[in-house]
Amino acid sequence: MAKAIEQQVEGLKKKVAELERKLTERPEKEGIKIEISMTIDSFSALEELEKRILFDQQRVAAYLW
Repeated sequence: MAKAIEQQVEGLKKKVAELERKLTERPEKEGIKIEISMTIDSFSALEELEKRILFDQQRVAAYLW
């Protein structure tokens, strides 16, 4: 059992190393980083918007109460 898990881990390590190599070889690597960063920023902005909407809904509910 442990041997099979070790083999899976080694296989995953090889896959990760291959993906890292491909990323460093690609000239658009910076574009990928920027896209990931923009996606994270977009999610953060959506979460902030969701909080504001919830807060506004609570204020309206309190006012109507």
